[in-house]
Amino acid sequence: MGLFSRLKKNVRRTPKTRRRRRLQAECLEDRRLLANLNFAASGQVIYGGGNGVDNNLSISVSGNTYTYTDTAETINFINAPGTTSGNGTNTVTFDATTAAVAINRLVVNTNAGNDVVSVSGIRGGAEGLEIRGTGSADTVNISGNLGTAGNRIGSYGVNIAASQINLGADIFTNNLDVILGAAMSGTPIALTASSEIDAGNATVEVNAGGVGISGATANLTIDGGSVQTRGPINLTGASDINLNAINLLQLGQAGATSEVTSGTGNVALSGGTQVALTDSVSSTGGSISITSPSSTMSNSAGAISGTGVTVSGALTNTTANTTDIDATAGDVSIGGNLASTAIVDVDASGNANFDGGVAATDIQVTAATVNATTFQASAGDVAVSGPTTFDGVGDVLVNSTGSVTFDNSITGNTSNLSLQAPTLVSVGGAITNVANLNVLGNGGALASAQLDSAESRNINVNATAIGLSSFLAANFAGGGSVNLTGAVTLNGAGINITSGGDAGESITITGAVNGSAVDSNALALNAGNFGDVAVTGSIGNLVRLDSLSARGDTVTLQAVNVANDLTVLGGNIRLQGAVTGGGTGTATFAPAVPGRTLDFFNNPAHTRVGVNTRITANTLSNIAGGAFDKFQFGDAATGIVRIHPNVDNSVPAGAMNLPTDTEFEAGAIIVSEDIQQNANTLTFETDNLAIYRVAAGTGDVEINKKTPGGVLELRGNLAANTNWGTNDITINAVGATVNAPAAGADLAVLGLTNQPQVNLGGPNASLTINADTLNALASSAIVSSGNLALNVDTIDLTGGVQNAGPGVVTLGNPGAMVENIGGGPFSILLQNGSDLTLRGFDGNGGSLNIRGVGGQLGTVSLGTISDTGALSLGTSSSNDATVLNVNGNITASSIVLRGDMINTGAMGVGVTLDSTDGNISLAGPVSVMRNTTLNNTSGLATGFVRIDGAIENAGVPAWSLDINAGVGSIVFAGAVGQGSALSSMTLVSGGINFLTVPITVEGAFSWTVGVTGNGVNDRIIRAGSGEITSNSGNVDLEADVLQGLTIGVNVKAPNGTVTLIERGAGD
Repeated sequence: MGLFSRLKKNVRRTPKTRRRRRLQAECLEDRRLLANLNFAASGQVIYGGGNGVDNNLSISVSGNTYTYTDTAETINFINAPGTTSGNGTNTVTFDATTAAVAINRLVVNTNAGNDVVSVSGIRGGAEGLEIRGTGSADTVNISGNLGTAGNRIGSYGVNIAASQINLGADIFTNNLDVILGAAMSGTPIALTASSEIDAGNATVEVNAGGVGISGATANLTIDGGSVQTRGPINLTGASDINLNAINLLQLGQAGATSEVTSGTGNVALSGGTQVALTDSVSSTGGSISITSPSSTMSNSAGAISGTGVTVSGALTNTTANTTDIDATAGDVSIGGNLASTAIVDVDASGNANFDGGVAATDIQVTAATVNATTFQASAGDVAVSGPTTFDGVGDVLVNSTGSVTFDNSITGNTSNLSLQAPTLVSVGGAITNVANLNVLGNGGALASAQLDSAESRNINVNATAIGLSSFLAANFAGGGSVNLTGAVTLNGAGINITSGGDAGESITITGAVNGSAVDSNALALNAGNFGDVAVTGSIGNLVRLDSLSARGDTVTLQAVNVANDLTVLGGNIRLQGAVTGGGTGTATFAPAVPGRTLDFFNNPAHTRVGVNTRITANTLSNIAGGAFDKFQFGDAATGIVRIHPNVDNSVPAGAMNLPTDTEFEAGAIIVSEDIQQNANTLTFETDNLAIYRVAAGTGDVEINKKTPGGVLELRGNLAANTNWGTNDITINAVGATVNAPAAGADLAVLGLTNQPQVNLGGPNASLTINADTLNALASSAIVSSGNLALNVDTIDLTGGVQNAGPGVVTLGNPGAMVENIGGGPFSILLQNGSDLTLRGFDGNGGSLNIRGVGGQLGTVSLGTISDTGALSLGTSSSNDATVLNVNGNITASSIVLRGDMINTGAMGVGVTLDSTDGNISLAGPVSVMRNTTLNNTSGLATGFVRIDGAIENAGVPAWSLDINAGVGSIVFAGAVGQGSALSSMTLVSGGINFLTVPITVEGAFSWTVGVTGNGVNDRIIRAGSGEITSNSGNVDLEADVLQGLTIGVNVKAPNGTVTLIERGAGD
């Protein structure tokens, strides 16, 4: 029997009994028996009010004694118990324990009239309470507890029907039903104080019509086996609402919805089997909690709103109304699937957590973070705002019939993620932790896919238009491929697309690629060392890219248009369309795998060699002239670059034709084909270079040591071939050695054995070498077209130095020594007008011959020269130096220096010239710029020291000139110190010496010829204009014979003394 059936049965039975007994009373005393209290044999205590009387009944209990007071009429007992009082008055009492039959309930039936019943309490653990409404404007006030948690009503339960119920107390029954309000019409209930209704596992039915249950700052708790409400529950203030059913919690019924509202308190709804909602649940300042494995929303607006909203299980809305869930200051948490036949709109200031999927016609979710398993919109869009995590088990599907939009990131559950829609899929943040990502249409074509970034094992995007803002990386859990089908637009400044990089893990773009703004977007396609890159459409054709890089085993590109750099790293490089550029970038082609070889073939018929990188002249021919300002073949990781020969070796037809500056970079480079560099700079960045053909053109050639230290190995002929272009060659190996060996050397890194000697330089090119050490061991000379600079600390040469035209030749860094390996004759033969700086020279006993070819040299500067045989500068005035600077000490077997002006100590340091096996001859005027010493230590009586030109002091203060000719003679062919006097002179010689020119010094002057008893006729013979003058010092002359010298006449010391010593003829 149902609850409402039981209520109807009770309502029908009691009036019949009451009406029969009242009729009996009226026959006896119709005018006196207005109200009665009947102790029925059924155990009911029935209060019957008079018809038409507005009863005002109050019931109270003290211990076991009940007090009934009705101010509207007197009360008469019927079947009174043993202990009573007040019979026939307005107030009666009775002891419930003295009743003839145990009382099971108190029944109140006030009959017709606008009655008021006030109950301040009943006995705990005993009888229940039934108040029967009559349809009049009856009011029931419950101000005292009807049972307690520890002493519950033990029989019948509670059933109250009235026009208005004012509840200010608790109701506890021992698994007995509690019914408040008339079943069909409903009864407004006002909470006058916090109330708790607990029926154990029995039913609680609240039929609150009109304004429903209302109250101000009064908590309401209802517990029962099943709980049903009719009408709204609206509490204001900090009022908590707790409705808990062991089985079904039914809020509202068909035609009688039940809204639940709290001011600032919390609302907690619990149903062991189900919570059924028919209207909104809200609290402006408290949280909403719905606990049930299944919650439903029907016949309502479907709004759930609170500071936080928690639904422990599934939530289903079967109406056409929006399911609107708002957490104004916290989280929304749905413990199961959220399903609606209309729109779902979830807003949370905190997090939104969906343990199950979300399915509706249209889905909108806004939260600080979102956790879900799936979103499916059957007739609209999916729009999610906030970082989203899919944390369910298995593949994730998000689809809609409109668009799918995530304005922030998506974190997957390591399974597959599919985003499907017909119009738009847009993700504004990173997609991560996804096995396979699929973005496509929902049963048809997808119009637009807009992605920020994604990391997944495989990425597949199929849309008419694809927009990328950051990167795509197929690198999750080992990596896979990226497949984009559609026209791609780059919306970010730098877009990186990366595959797993192993064989088969490729990047494929089936469609065109363009930037979003001209020259503003860079694209990098990286399929690693073994994956392929293929783009079937043009790149940058509509909106030019800033730059493009592509890396893979086979790289296939169609038309490319970039403003700056193009970088292609691959095994098989294919440019199958026109390549245009802004003219300011670099086009780089190199192997994808570090250490591998790049093969350049002029003949496109050549196939790929093993795993080497292949690029052909046909590929380069697709690059428009002026597209780039530099080509680069190889890079820092490349092992070898090989330029293979063509059948046609003519220049330029059969050459590698370079339209712009070009650099080759690898650990080793071998050039077996002519290079037509035109006017462009050609650079080799390597540690090993073998050149067997020519660089034809007028641009510069640079050879740079690739790695610090060690040796830069050169093989072949660097500019020695007459077909070499008229260019400037620079070799940079600072901190390292440049090795250009003699014949017979190997170069293992290139598989070269028994190579011919390396010839450095040629008649068409200038040469500059910057290094710590230079080993140039070919028998032929280093040759340049004009300028030659060996800026090296240690120079080992064998074949000498030449130039083919006037230029500046510098041999060595300051302090460096050119070492003549082998000690053979060494020649520096320079074209007329050339300047030479020889920082230093170690002849290893070999001679050094410096002279002009075709005329006189310019300025020649000599540093330290040691262990040298015959040293000569020029053979006559026609091929000597215009200016000769002697900047360092010179030791040679003989010294012959010629020049229009000879400066000694020109670098600010005194110099000494020693001839060990011959003479010293300075053929030209001498300017003494620092203290200068000339020594002939050959020991030959026929030897001499000769200066064929005037000698002058240069600078302030005055400097000295000391000459020691040993047993040889001293010859002055020009005046000494006549324009600017030397500080002093000390002369030592032997044999016969002639004084034929005037000599002036500021300080001391001494000349000693021979020694006593040597048996040689040692003498000084004055002739012509010969004289000696010391302006402020002494003059000392000593010889066997001083001929023609007179003190005060031709030997003068106006401020000092003159000493003439003659040892005697023949001494």
